Amino acid sequence: MSRLNPYKASGGLFSIATPTAEIQLVASTRDLLVDLQATSYDVSGHRHLSHATAALSLDDAIRLEMVLGDAISAVLAIDDPRQTALWSPATYSDAPRSGGR
Repeated sequence: MSRLNPYKASGGLFSIATPTAEIQLVASTRDLLVDLQATSYDVSGHRHLSHATAALSLDDAIRLEMVLGDAISAVLAIDDPRQTALWSPATYSDAPRSGGR
């Protein structure tokens, strides 16, 4: 988690930026809007931009919080190097640039 920049909050708007994603959360009286923009690279090194939004009810947002907590606990508990090798940093970091890209 040290790769995450400190989040910024302004009223009901919260945001986190990482080297490969920007995440914005907008809290309203009824739900939570999640806005995710990410950059990934395919096996040939071509960059792809993805964007998704979702409006979560309060119950779903709480479930998401619990699932994220469980996932973070699982990451901290992994001691099998084969597991961490499944998704190498090359999967989510900048690919070497060539030509005019």
